[in-house]
Amino acid sequence: MELKLKLIIFFIGIFFLFIISFFVRSRPIRPSLILLWLSVSCFIISIPLFEPVYRFISVEIIGFDDSRHVIYIILIGFLLAHLFYLTISLSQLSDYVKVLIKELAILEGEIPNKSDYKKNDHHE
Repeated sequence: MELKLKLIIFFIGIFFLFIISFFVRSRPIRPSLILLWLSVSCFIISIPLFEPVYRFISVEIIGFDDSRHVIYIILIGFLLAHLFYLTISLSQLSDYVKVLIKELAILEGEIPNKSDYKKNDHHE
C-alpha cells in the first residue's frame, strides 16, 4: 500500500475518532453503539499501521490472494453486528408500542367520551 494511501486512511480514522468522541461528550448516541463505532474507528486507524499483519492473515492463514478481502470481511462483520443491534432495538420498540396501545385502549375505556356527555345533555 502506498504511503499516500496509508496517510489518507489513517487521517480518516483519526477524523472518525474525533467525531465519535464529540458524540460521546454530547451523548446523542447510546453507550452500546459507542463501543461499536470506537471499534470501527480503531480498525480504520489500524489498517495502515498493521497492513503486514492483515496481509499475513489473508494470504498465509486464510489463503486469499489479497489482504483487502480480510479487511472487507471485518468491515462486513461490523455491519452485521450493527444490524443485529438494530434488529433487537426494533423488536423492543415494537413490543413497547404494543404495550402502549393496550394501555391506551384501557384508558379510553375508563375515560368517558365527550360525545357521551353531549348525548346525555340533549336527553334531559
